[in-house]
Amino acid sequence: MFITLLPVSWNHVHPVLVHFTTALLPVSLVCDLGGKYFKRESLTAAGWWTLFFGAVATPVTALTGWLWMSDLKSNGFHDDNLVVHQWLGVTLVGGFLITAIWRVMVVSSRQATMFAPPSM
Repeated sequence: MFITLLPVSWNHVHPVLVHFTTALLPVSLVCDLGGKYFKRESLTAAGWWTLFFGAVATPVTALTGWLWMSDLKSNGFHDDNLVVHQWLGVTLVGGFLITAIWRVMVVSSRQATMFAPPSM
């Protein structure tokens, strides 16, 4: 399989991506709330982009986790906590994607410039 030939150790990639994507969701929420409260379009735009990058990066994070788990299983490792972690990750992927799609539908119905960079 091509993926096993890559010079990448999944046990190093997955934890980095997990912490990156885990930080994006609350940052997106804080930016959106701050944009509404302070009436700053730049914060609202930051909220959208962090949500977007989270929706893109989270499936990649889940994939690297599954690859790492398959490496662990092939070496005889088994832990029931990995199953819980696996399904929490799948739930987070779904949550990010649903939230991003919802936000596109809600915001794009209110303004056509959602993807435009904030005006200075």
